[in-house]
Amino acid sequence: MKVITLCGSVRFRKQFEEWNEKLTLEGNVVISVEGFSTNLTDEQKKLLELIHMKKIDMADDIFVIMLTGTSVKVYLKRSSMLLRAENLCDICLK
Repeated sequence: MKVITLCGSVRFRKQFEEWNEKLTLEGNVVISVEGFSTNLTDEQKKLLELIHMKKIDMADDIFVIMLTGTSVKVYLKRSSMLLRAENLCDICLK
């Protein structure tokens, strides 16, 4: 059993939910994003970013929903663990 933190853009809510369920049913403890709200203040965004970085630190692995964007590059740099990533571009853009 591993602790896995999901990372990626919250624009892909459906994929976060699908992978959360799939990875959980495989016997993992899954840590996901705080929520999918896009109406946040800059202060709230900074706080959630700090919280998410802590979630990455707590995980055995990270699972990247989307391999694009500045945030994902930060997550990858932050993570020194074995990376399990799935590029869902084709699914996300349909």
